[in-house]
This record gives sequence, C-alpha cells and structure tokens, in this order.
Amino acid sequence: MHALDEKLYEAVPVYIAKDRQWYTGEELRDIENYKDLNQLFEKLQKITVTGGDDGGVVLQKKPVPKFGKRIVAEIDVAFPIVHGTVWRRRSSPGFL
Repeated sequence: MHALDEKLYEAVPVYIAKDRQWYTGEELRDIENYKDLNQLFEKLQKITVTGGDDGGVVLQKKPVPKFGKRIVAEIDVAFPIVHGTVWRRRSSPGFL
C-alpha cells in the first residue's frame, strides 16, 4: 500500500478476523500493531461490505449509526490478499 501513488489512489486497508468480522482503519498500515490483535481491534472500525446506492461497493460501519456518516469508503478495485489455513479451504474464496 505504501508504494501506491497517493495522488492517484486511495488504498483502504481491510482486515478479516478469524471470527469473520471485517475491520478497517489506518492502524492496519503499521505491522507493529499486529503484535496484539485484541488491542488492534479496539482501535479499528468494524465494517460490512455492501452495495451502494449507485450500484458500487461500499464499506459501511457496523453497526450502522442512526446519525452521522455510515459509509467509511467506496471501493472501485479490491486486491484480496489473505493468509492462513482458513483461506486454504475450498469454501473460503466464496466468502469473499
């Protein structure tokens, strides 16, 4: 993500936990934060991936707030990079 030209692209890091919860936040950019996942999760925004009003894909806060901004980011392109035994099972790609 650090190699992308920030003038042209906005990289949005997303983490999928073992319990299938999705998270996003700037803290995901620092590898040191992964030493304590529980502490990291407390700093992140839980999200769901859903369809936007214009037919696009959006990352929406979970739970959706009654007031204020509900959309975290709009996604044009995704690079699903996953690791671990959970993702090696045949059913896991369908989850994405």
